[in-house]
Amino acid sequence: MEDEESKPTADASGLPSPSSLLYPPSSLKTWLGAACALLIAVAIWLTNSRGAILASAVAVGAVLALYPAMWWTKKSRLAGIATAIIAVILLVLFVNRADPLKEEASGTLQKRLDYWSATLGMIRDHPWLGVGPGHFGRFYPRYMHETAYQKIKDPHNFALEMWSTCGILALVALLVTLAAFFWKTRNVWVGSQLEQEQEKEQDQEQEPERGGARTRWEFYLGGMAGLILGFLLWTLDLSKENISDQLIYGGFLAGLRSLIWFAAFGLYESLAWGGRPRALALVLGLVALLANLSISGGISFPSMAQPMWIVAALALNSLPQRILAPQQRSWLATMAPLPIAAVACLGFYVFIYSPVVSCSTPLREARKYYGTYAIKMGNAQSAESPSAAQKSAAEARDVLRHIVTQLQLAAWGSPKHKENAVLVDPFVELAQWQGEEWKQVYRKGAPLIEAGQQAAAAAKEATRLDPEGTEGYWAQYQANMTFAKAATTDIKKFYEFASQAMAELVKRDPTETRFHSLLADLYYLLDDTASWEREAQEALRLDEISTDPTRKLKPSQRVRILSRRQPNDVQLQFQLAEALEREGLEEEVKPVAREINRLDREAQGDAKLTESQRRQVEAWLKSG
Repeated sequence: MEDEESKPTADASGLPSPSSLLYPPSSLKTWLGAACALLIAVAIWLTNSRGAILASAVAVGAVLALYPAMWWTKKSRLAGIATAIIAVILLVLFVNRADPLKEEASGTLQKRLDYWSATLGMIRDHPWLGVGPGHFGRFYPRYMHETAYQKIKDPHNFALEMWSTCGILALVALLVTLAAFFWKTRNVWVGSQLEQEQEKEQDQEQEPERGGARTRWEFYLGGMAGLILGFLLWTLDLSKENISDQLIYGGFLAGLRSLIWFAAFGLYESLAWGGRPRALALVLGLVALLANLSISGGISFPSMAQPMWIVAALALNSLPQRILAPQQRSWLATMAPLPIAAVACLGFYVFIYSPVVSCSTPLREARKYYGTYAIKMGNAQSAESPSAAQKSAAEARDVLRHIVTQLQLAAWGSPKHKENAVLVDPFVELAQWQGEEWKQVYRKGAPLIEAGQQAAAAAKEATRLDPEGTEGYWAQYQANMTFAKAATTDIKKFYEFASQAMAELVKRDPTETRFHSLLADLYYLLDDTASWEREAQEALRLDEISTDPTRKLKPSQRVRILSRRQPNDVQLQFQLAEALEREGLEEEVKPVAREINRLDREAQGDAKLTESQRRQVEAWLKSG
């Protein structure tokens, strides 16, 4: 038989005492709560985050093991907890069926060390204010190792993330806040047995008051209304294709989430669990989260930071009153934050929310037709009759004009409200689509000078808004290369502008092999032999040491460099044409084929092409 101390107690209201949540033979509500906890555990497992799984297992085990009197009186239960934790750890370490868990621990550690060493280089250059919240990902490529390939968005360590993005003062403030929290909650860990018994008696005395108070319906209805509001906001981003099916599916899920919220809130609200046990669980949960954040990122994300500080606040609120006595505050001290928060909200609405929304609506409208334009162009190219091809081409031009009009509205504003967008995306996409419009008109023999100028202006505005980003410079490069291919005069001027944009890209991502290769091509076209050799050699070097196939040179890029070093080698030129054909670059094959034909006529002896190679060259010249 169990000791009397280990049995669950009930108060005058008939509700179970706070200890009943951790007592196995408890009510049905407790078992339902345990089932919900099991679902949470499954969700954590499906994230495939070994740090989160291990930290959660250790934290839950520590809560059960440190809970006073009950678990220690049953040594078998304590042994079962330890066994379960060890089993989870072994399962995480040795299960290799899921791809994210296959990676060896040594490889994971080496990656973390690469991330952290690169982040320290970033901190050395920006020690006081950091690179700015949310800007880690755009600065990281400048410091990443040459052999690395993953461009991360955070350094996978909360301290390094805070220091590199917000500066040393923000890191000190965070560490001081965490230290103050653990100091306030120290009695949860080190309280004596007598203190624990007194706190349990105090909780039991206060339980009738808790049981008599009912949760107001506003909390239930408010949560459900919030979920439905989320559904309404979700509908704003729906495409016009199959919108009725999307609404039915999304409405069903929103209603289901509301019902789950209702049931879950009622269930957890009815469970009696307070005092030291709840505080201990919350503190250990925060410790587990910080342990996971020491090897993973996300402390700056609202989805992570908000729950983290809510847990900290609930842990402090769960402490017995004699451990953390409430302090009397004046009315002025209580109300002072309100006007500050109001000013902050107003500034956010005026300077951030309103400008972003004003350009987001036409931007979404334009993006809805990107796929439609591709379909119409595909229909025009595969049409069986000229009339059908002309009809599809006309429809494609109408769609293209609508896209460009909406992007112009998103980027430059309306005639009545001439306000430029504060986002980079409208300008980048406008430059791309105006370049497409320019190409379509140029194919008809009527170059649209205005569209070309507007595309260049949009790309330039994108770099002005985001000088540290790469999208604007890439748009500048593409626009100038498009115009250079069709220009009859001032071709080198476009190449010069394109090389300047590509040079900025190389500065922002110096280990990207592709950028060095493209910059080398531009220097070659500008007859800058020394710069071409420098960039070509760097591209070959990075290609050799790169471990990621996506960061290596294409075969045509490697052969092109070798063929330019040996321009009279007809076999290298033939290999270049073959590589271009395999990569689907048919428009570049024919110029190379003409050069092969010329070199073959001038070659002698074994340097000449074989008969099969000559037939292939003739096929290239006749194609297209």
